[in-house]
Amino acid sequence: MTDFELAAANVFRSVYKNAKGIGCYFYFKQAVLRKFQKYNDIWKSYKKDLNFTQQMHMLFALAYVPPADVLRSFDDLLATDFFRDAYDYEDGDDTDDRTKALSKVLAYFEKTWLRKINIRTGKTKAGQFAIEKWNVYDSVLNGHHKTNNYCEGFNAGFNAILQAANPTLWKFINDLKLQHEIGIKGISDIITGIAPAPPRKRAKYLDLNTRMLAVVRKYTTFDTPVKYLDAITACI
Repeated sequence: MTDFELAAANVFRSVYKNAKGIGCYFYFKQAVLRKFQKYNDIWKSYKKDLNFTQQMHMLFALAYVPPADVLRSFDDLLATDFFRDAYDYEDGDDTDDRTKALSKVLAYFEKTWLRKINIRTGKTKAGQFAIEKWNVYDSVLNGHHKTNNYCEGFNAGFNAILQAANPTLWKFINDLKLQHEIGIKGISDIITGIAPAPPRKRAKYLDLNTRMLAVVRKYTTFDTPVKYLDAITACI
């Protein structure tokens, strides 16, 4: 699991040819949020208008749709009152600044995460990042990690050992050896049946994860893709 830096992803793919590479959901959200921040009218509404925020979270919710159904769900989302005018906007149309900004956000989202459409032929091809790279539907169903936060946890633990932003080379080597010993002890404990304590999660996140799993399991019972997306946004 990596972020969405193409260079890093390509290196991993070339070295680990048989591994399935996926992107971190946290970094997917961060990338989209940075696009929101680029447009002042979008970011102000996102921070202050609850209904606007919930509608924009529908874009994040697409990650919880089965990969084969994501494009259809996106098209249904674009047909809603909230997104329709922005998606249909063309330069020169008489509309408000927020709608113009939203049209640019949707264009970015579609080209980056979903598909690119050839205006002349109407043919489509995959976006910059394949849907399977950022989709977490199967991860949720199978209880797999959606983010690489556990790696960030390791980084935080190692930083606690270093206790310095710019350690000397010798301190870095000695603390790396200490971290190695901690890792070896953890592996030995697992082998001898001494299970390490599972990482504690805040009750709020445990509840959200439980609700999210319940919604995802009921995917086929929703009347429309938009109703499913709406249910997912309540858990984001």
